[in-house]
Amino acid sequence: MTMPLHTTSYVVLFCFVLGALTPAWAQAESDDADTRPTTESDDEDVLPPAQSEREARTAEMNSDVLRVGLLDIRPTFEAENLVSMAERQQATLGLLQITQEINVQKSLAIPQESIMKTLGLAEKAAFQKCWVDPACLTLALKPANLDIVVATKLRVVEINPTELTDNEGNPLELGPADSQGGKKQIFADYSLFIRLIDLKNHRILREILLNHTDYAQLIDQTRTKYRAALKEMGLIVDRPEGMAKPDSGPDDVDALYKAPVSTHDPKLGLKIGAYTTLGMAVLTGAAGIAFGVLSDKAKDDAGNAVTIASLEDSDSKRRTYMITSNVMYGLAGAFAVTSIVLFVLGYQNSDQFASTGGVMVTPDGAMFNAQLTF
Repeated sequence: MTMPLHTTSYVVLFCFVLGALTPAWAQAESDDADTRPTTESDDEDVLPPAQSEREARTAEMNSDVLRVGLLDIRPTFEAENLVSMAERQQATLGLLQITQEINVQKSLAIPQESIMKTLGLAEKAAFQKCWVDPACLTLALKPANLDIVVATKLRVVEINPTELTDNEGNPLELGPADSQGGKKQIFADYSLFIRLIDLKNHRILREILLNHTDYAQLIDQTRTKYRAALKEMGLIVDRPEGMAKPDSGPDDVDALYKAPVSTHDPKLGLKIGAYTTLGMAVLTGAAGIAFGVLSDKAKDDAGNAVTIASLEDSDSKRRTYMITSNVMYGLAGAFAVTSIVLFVLGYQNSDQFASTGGVMVTPDGAMFNAQLTF
């Protein structure tokens, strides 16, 4: 089927107009996102409350603070019956104090009580099923905007005293000293598992597993191992006396969540336009190739024509396809140049993209040199 010349012209004009308007449209969308009100009401008379000086300071520091969430030690059913809540809270407090020793940068150790205040009902319900599962915690704790979370699980297996033996394998004889205040002494194997999870990059940083038959000694060993793990990760550095620890930010942990971090990219419109024009360059380039193939086919048909009418028809098709192919190639080049410019503007001063370039004047003319690094 032959495409009329005027129809082809409409297609070319449509592609050109679409490509010209796409960057402007994308930038307008980005600007509109910046100015769109954040209140739920559409009433123009309702204005958002003014941000307090403390909230502004907290929001400014939020991006520079390493936020480490420490979850309460979570016991299994047996551990909950054998280890009191006060003992578990005391152990959690010890781990929190060690977390506060992080001194390589501004940091904030956030207890579970403060983390729970940032979660909705759905997140809280999901959190109860997570335990130490990284994927589950990543989703459930997303509103808390944590960098690292420390999850712990306590497991206890009660041991039958008749199964206790000495170093030679002989059964132990339990006397009065093995009873305290008339209450039978409990023999158990305590196991504490700690997992440090990077919530931003979705990976496990460290895992610590300790076992002991004495709960107090288990907690002492846990503190030692946990602090050693933080040092191995480079989060705690032994500093000379007199060297101050970096400011950890506001004393009120909950204040950090009153001014959430803005995740909007001001150059989003430029980036969208860059990828859109890149796609248009590929499409128009492919169209140019297709019309070029059709032009060559029409040329072959003209060479094999047996009548003057068929010769003129094939030659007309060849010229139409050739012109359309050249126009498409031109549009592809224009879209490609536009895409490169938008990439440079959209990713300038960004860690994901670096660009260098310059103009050099020579006796033969001017030379433009550009280097793009992803």
